[in-house]
Amino acid sequence: GHNRAAAALRSQGVMSNVELELRRRDGSIRIGRFAGGLMAGPNGEEIYTVMEDLTEARQTQEAVQQSLRYFQHLYRDSPVAIFIHHPETGELLDSNRRGWELYGCNSLEEIKEFEPWLDPPYSFEEALKLIRGSKREHSTEVMWKARRRDGAILWEQVQISRLEVCGEDVVF
Repeated sequence: GHNRAAAALRSQGVMSNVELELRRRDGSIRIGRFAGGLMAGPNGEEIYTVMEDLTEARQTQEAVQQSLRYFQHLYRDSPVAIFIHHPETGELLDSNRRGWELYGCNSLEEIKEFEPWLDPPYSFEEALKLIRGSKREHSTEVMWKARRRDGAILWEQVQISRLEVCGEDVVF
């Protein structure tokens, strides 16, 4: 890193957007983005540099990435089937692996194409009424009867909740 900055200064007289890790006297590491150049000074050519400290931004970025990985793992590998629906159309937007397996499917695409619905009161129209009727900060719990991909009948306890995710309403 330091050699790259020095080489840029020697060959071009300037450097910009050079990221370096610096060890402080207390042993801590700081990450900086440097710009600098050569200028005439009283003792000849002198080096000037400006550093933007990126340490906290990088730590925050890493914490966000770690949190994202954690919640992706919780969602993806949950022992509970999770289905995410559009609040008005009822379209299945996403599901975790346990959701696919519950209905005998092997992928999100496969479960999206599958029709588990039965006659009323377990039809898509009835499910859509529940989805559209969902409210934030209030969940509805129902026993639901559906069909697996192999034709077997499935009874499940379903909890329906409306949430805002990334600025958009969805129903879980």
